[in-house]
Amino acid sequence: MTKIQYGRNWPYHAILIVFAMIVAIPLVWMLLGSVESMRDLFSSRLIPNRLVFGNYTTAFTSMPFLLYLGNSVFTTGVIVLCQLVTSSLAAFGMVFTRAPGKRIIFALVIVSLMIPIQAIFIPDYVILSDLHWIDTYEALIVPFVGTGFGIFFLRQAYLRIPSTLVEAMRMDGASSWTILWRLVIPNTKPSLVALGLLNGVFHYGYLFWPLLVTNTTRYRVIPVGLSYFTQGQPDQIQWNLLMAANVMAVLPMVLLFLWGQRYLVKGILAYAIKG
Repeated sequence: MTKIQYGRNWPYHAILIVFAMIVAIPLVWMLLGSVESMRDLFSSRLIPNRLVFGNYTTAFTSMPFLLYLGNSVFTTGVIVLCQLVTSSLAAFGMVFTRAPGKRIIFALVIVSLMIPIQAIFIPDYVILSDLHWIDTYEALIVPFVGTGFGIFFLRQAYLRIPSTLVEAMRMDGASSWTILWRLVIPNTKPSLVALGLLNGVFHYGYLFWPLLVTNTTRYRVIPVGLSYFTQGQPDQIQWNLLMAANVMAVLPMVLLFLWGQRYLVKGILAYAIKG
C-alpha cells in the first residue's frame, strides 16, 4: 500500500485502532490482575505496587489443572477432527454429486442453523442417559461430531472449485475419494483451518454442556474448573487467582490462533464471497 493510500485510509485505521484498544482493555486488565494481590486489584492504582507471580502457582495447584487442560484439549481436538471429516464429506456430496434431493438436504442444514443449541439439550441428555454415557468422554464428544455450520461453511468454499476440473478427473477414472483428497482439500485448506479454529475456540471455552453431563473430576474440563473459583460469597472470591487461571487456560488458544490467523482470514473470505 502506498503512502497516498495510507493517507486516504487513515480515518479507517484510526477507528480500527480505537476498537482494538477497547477490545484489549479486558485482556490487559486480566494480565495485570493475575500478578496482583487482592488489595492492589481493588485499589485505584493502575500499576500494582508489587507483582505476585505466585498467583500462577497457587491457581495451578488449587485444582487438577493439567487434568482439566488435557480433557479440554482432547475433547476439543476430537470434536474438531470429526467435524472436519463429516462436514467435508457432506459438503462434497452437496457440491460435486448429482444425488437426488440434495437441495432438500441443504435446506434442512440451513434450518438447523436457526435452531438454538440449547433447544436440543434435553433430548440429547435423555439419549446419552439411556446409553449410559453420562460422565464419559462420549457425552462430551458425540453430540458435536456433526455441525450444520461446518457443512454450510465448507460448501461455500467448495463452490469456488471449477466443476470442469472435477469432471476432468472423473473422466480420467478418479474416484470421489481421490477428487476430495487430491483436489478439493488442498485447494480449500484455509477454509478447513478456519473452520477448525472457529469450532475449536467455541468448544474449548464451552461451559454449560460439560457442566451438565459430567459429575466427577476425571471428566471435567477447563471452563468447569475455572467456575470453581467463583463459588462462595462474592467477598471471598480470589479474583487474582481466577485471572491467573484464566491466563493459563487461554494460552493454548492464543498460540493456536497465532499459528492459524493467516488461514482464518482467507477461509472466511472464501466463505463470504461465493454464494
